[in-house]
Amino acid sequence: MTVSGESVTVIMGTGLMRRTVSLNRIRQYGLVRNPWYRGVGVRLYDRGAGTSFSVWGFDAIELNTTEGNLRIGSDEPDMLLAAIKAADV
Repeated sequence: MTVSGESVTVIMGTGLMRRTVSLNRIRQYGLVRNPWYRGVGVRLYDRGAGTSFSVWGFDAIELNTTEGNLRIGSDEPDMLLAAIKAADV
């Protein structure tokens, strides 16, 4: 995952699965906990209203954007949250 001054980019595996969200499209963000059945990998949830990119465990950051929700699973969610905050969303 990469957080720049303009966007948040999530890349899974070799880069074929990728999602970029412009910071100006993020309405809210925060720490969340994924249920066990959401699993690892790229998943749709809430009847397609959200996408989950999860590589580790149950902890994630959820970005509520103008285009839907994006959950980014991580073994270091606090560092990810700090990077998004530092980008001044």
